[in-house]
Amino acid sequence: MDRNIKLHQVAGPFGDCNSAYAVEFPEGLTVKEFISLVVNENPDEWGRIALGWIKPTLAEYRHGSIVYTEVFHKYKAREIFKIEASGGWSLMDYNITLKPEPKPNPKSHLEVDINAKTQFPF
Repeated sequence: MDRNIKLHQVAGPFGDCNSAYAVEFPEGLTVKEFISLVVNENPDEWGRIALGWIKPTLAEYRHGSIVYTEVFHKYKAREIFKIEASGGWSLMDYNITLKPEPKPNPKSHLEVDINAKTQFPF
């Protein structure tokens, strides 16, 4: 399976030489895997990785090193739905949209042991 990410320019370059990008990534990629890919594939870049454009920062990276925030640990195993990027030269910021968390199956809480002896009050 190809575990690379690919940037596709969707707007720009703007006056500051930055552009907007859609990010292509493999299905099932988690937040932790994505951050590792960014740092390993682009060791000379720097930027931030956040949940959406105004949500909390998950990590900041600079020239091959990563500084995780406390928020990262809550979301590191979550799968990614969409990634958008903005940057140019050596700066690239990534904004992640997560897949919804799976809802628990209500039947799993009502499992019955068919071999258990049940006493009825009648």
